[in-house]
Amino acid sequence: STTEPKSRGKVYFSSAQEASYVVINKGQHTLLILNIDFSNLSSGSAPNVYKNMTEFVKQQNVPVLIVGDFGMVSWSPLFQKFLIDTGLEVKNHVILSDGQRTFDLFNAPQINVLGYKTLGLKDIEILGNSQEGRRRFLFKIIL
Repeated sequence: STTEPKSRGKVYFSSAQEASYVVINKGQHTLLILNIDFSNLSSGSAPNVYKNMTEFVKQQNVPVLIVGDFGMVSWSPLFQKFLIDTGLEVKNHVILSDGQRTFDLFNAPQINVLGYKTLGLKDIEILGNSQEGRRRFLFKIIL
């Protein structure tokens, strides 16, 4: 965001799974953006991580946007339960690349953008590498 965050921090969904968040004000809108990377999420810890993330989302008093690698496809039963329990929905078309590998029909989608019904997603761009060597994505949203 070009807007300076109102607040930022980390939240832990398990001892091995954390996420960073920022709260931004844009005009009259306030939005919490949660950035997750569950690419190493084990199937054994997934139910607890998703339960804790559900509780986190439900406790927020501002709209939530979640961006990142969810560690599973959006049509899996656990992911679908998360969407139903939180009222969030997948805002992007299926993205079959993490910005480094080429398109492969058999890859599970890596990146998703979740938001409430009133939030729109205008565009997604894959940017250059960050200082940590990870690919950066630019998500243009409509509030």
